Amino acid sequence: MKLAFFIGHHKTGSTSIQTYLAMHYLPLLQAGILYPAVESSGVASNLATVLHAEAQAQAENLSIREPHNALAFGLISEALKKEVPPWHNNLPSGFQMFQMIDAQIHALAPKHTIICSEVMSRFAEQGWPKIMPRIHNRFAHHDCSIVLNLRRIDDYLASWQLQTLKFGAVIDPLRHGAQAKFYQTAHFQYDSIVARWSKALPQARMVVRNYADVMAAGGSVVDFFAQSRIDYAPTNPLPHLNTSLPYAFAEILRKANVAIPKHRSEMLNYLLGAAQRIDLIPSSEVELFGASHRAALLKAFAPVHNRLSDFLGLEAFFPDLDEIALCRPIPEMTAAAAALQALQQDAADCAPSAEVRDFVLTLVLEP
Repeated sequence: MKLAFFIGHHKTGSTSIQTYLAMHYLPLLQAGILYPAVESSGVASNLATVLHAEAQAQAENLSIREPHNALAFGLISEALKKEVPPWHNNLPSGFQMFQMIDAQIHALAPKHTIICSEVMSRFAEQGWPKIMPRIHNRFAHHDCSIVLNLRRIDDYLASWQLQTLKFGAVIDPLRHGAQAKFYQTAHFQYDSIVARWSKALPQARMVVRNYADVMAAGGSVVDFFAQSRIDYAPTNPLPHLNTSLPYAFAEILRKANVAIPKHRSEMLNYLLGAAQRIDLIPSSEVELFGASHRAALLKAFAPVHNRLSDFLGLEAFFPDLDEIALCRPIPEMTAAAAALQALQQDAADCAPSAEVRDFVLTLVLEP
């Protein structure tokens, strides 16, 4: 049996891959490809799909759609003695989840098994001395491939910042230098992800992809099957999921997470809907960092990029690395001010609650 890992990175199409795998469980299994569950709700969903071909996975249940993120968070929890996120509650132990994967492989005898988790990229940082030996002991005897997609660091940190805001985080903006807190983490130390996974599974075929090339090749689903050498042509691959918040709304949601935390989900959904109704400055034109912070980011990331390129035997993994220093034309607060003006007109009729409406109508953005 061949085992294909997709280990991220964050914001490189993992949600699209996981959703496709979950929603096509039966045709994939019939083709000899297993996307294994790790807990009871996932097993029940997969059985329902087999018994009732028209049934589909419950995409809103993250332990069904993203079972290996549940496994990853469970392993991190055990290694660091910390709680798993609430969206993956009531999990079995890491040992039991590993055993469940093994049992499905033994019973179903697939030609390929897929383990897909962007959270596993964090194993390079969080609890790796305890976690990576467990990965080795469980999987090193299989014929493994590992696929890792990476975005240029400025694009990645901007996208990740917006993602954390969507989850309600109270964080400093990148224009205040917030990127520095990531410098010693797996969000920044790309070379450590590659090195530690290569050490854990030394016989595995490691494929590291520039996310720009992934998108040019047709998107994350199509590219993953191609890079993992699974003989399967995805039918109706999903569009890009986990839509990012428009950059023009970043400061507004940041303020909302502080001012109305009990209504943050309402606020997020309202902003995502409003983005379809009002004209915003495109995110591609909005500058989140500022010139000095971009210069510092390039200086800090250059050694990481050199180590990554050397490890992979490339002259430059990101051929456009120097563009990290180039600012986009519209400052974040200029875009936010324009967005707020339009949003205040929209909120009178479209805000989902009085709390959201009042927050938007009374919000004043500081320069």
